[in-house]
Amino acid sequence: MRHSNRNAGYLLRANLKQNLKFSLIWLVILIMMIASGAGKLEAAFAGGASGSKEIVKMLRAPGMAAMFGAMPKVDTYNTAIVFAGVMVVFMIILQALWVMPLMIRNTRGQEESGLLEMVRARNVGRTAAITAASLELLIDSAIMGILYFVSLAAVNMGGTDLYGD
Repeated sequence: MRHSNRNAGYLLRANLKQNLKFSLIWLVILIMMIASGAGKLEAAFAGGASGSKEIVKMLRAPGMAAMFGAMPKVDTYNTAIVFAGVMVVFMIILQALWVMPLMIRNTRGQEESGLLEMVRARNVGRTAAITAASLELLIDSAIMGILYFVSLAAVNMGGTDLYGD
């Protein structure tokens, strides 16, 4: 098993260097979208009880429940509960839109361009390419999670603290 991933670290560094611009652009776009959505929800809830009641009423409609899932049933809604009910779906979809092309580029794209054959001609394990691609996705997703945390902590939504809501 150890020999099948031989030199995966070299391939990981090459993949990170190759996809740096693509990943940075996606990171910036996703963080801006999530922080913007959280900020807008916070502004709507800060406007008073009427704005928050209208948002919750809209999210309880059958069509919205079909899109985002059922809103949690609590006595008092705050920004964090509504954010968790709505924006998490968008976060997952947007993360998938970033990760899937990256994985395809690192696996199928290298195979079609002939790069994988050149790499395998060297002293590289059989599964080193897929290991490097998977590790890149794990690293990128960990960075994304940290940046989500920092951006949502900076927005300081009502009903949240560092331990959750």
